Amino acid sequence: MEEITRNLRRSIEESCRNAQENLRTREIDKSNRIEIENRLIEEYAKKHNLWVPISDIFKMGGAFPSGNENDVFFSENEQVIYKMNNLFNNEGSVLSLLERLCAFNRIFPETQYEIYGFSGFGNGNVYPVLKQQYVNSATEALDDEIESFMQSIGFRKNGNGSFENGIYEVSDLFSRNVLKDKNGVLYVVDANVKTLNSLKAGTLR
Repeated sequence: MEEITRNLRRSIEESCRNAQENLRTREIDKSNRIEIENRLIEEYAKKHNLWVPISDIFKMGGAFPSGNENDVFFSENEQVIYKMNNLFNNEGSVLSLLERLCAFNRIFPETQYEIYGFSGFGNGNVYPVLKQQYVNSATEALDDEIESFMQSIGFRKNGNGSFENGIYEVSDLFSRNVLKDKNGVLYVVDANVKTLNSLKAGTLR
C-alpha cells in the first residue's frame, strides 16, 4: 500500500502543478484536484491490473455488516473481509484515505489493510477496494480493555474513543471497531488515524 500511495501522490502532485501553471493560479480548487485524482488513479489501476469492475464487487463474498464508510463483504473461503470505501470521511479524496490507511497499517500491522483494487460506476468517481484479514471467533472489546491495549503500544487517551502518541491521533476506537479473540488478544479493525506532525510520519515522501 505504501508503494502504491507514494506512486499515486507523485503523479497527482505533478499533474496538479501542471494544472496550476496552465491556469496561472497559485492553487487549484478541491473539485479540480479530486477530478485529477480520480482520472490518474483509474489510469493507474487499469495499467497495473488493479481495476475491479463494479459487477465483480458483489462476487467477492457475502454481504457483511457495513458502516457509513464501507460496503463490506466476507469471503468465507479466504477468511478475509473486502471493503469498498465510499470516501465519506475523506471528502472524496482517494489519496487522503490511502495515506490514512498507511498510517493505520504502521500502528496496527496485525490487521493491516491491503489494496485489492479500485472500482467505479463509470461517472468519473473512483473508489478503493480494500482487503483485511478476518478475525475468527471474536467479540467486541470493552472500553477499559481498549484503553489498556492502546497504552501498551504507547498511546494516551485524549478523549472519548480517542488516543494520541505525539505523532498520530487515533479516534473512533469504540467496541464496534476493536475485536477480542478467544485468547483475549485485541485487534483494531477500523479507526480514524490523523498524522499530527508535518512530515506525514516520514515514510511516504
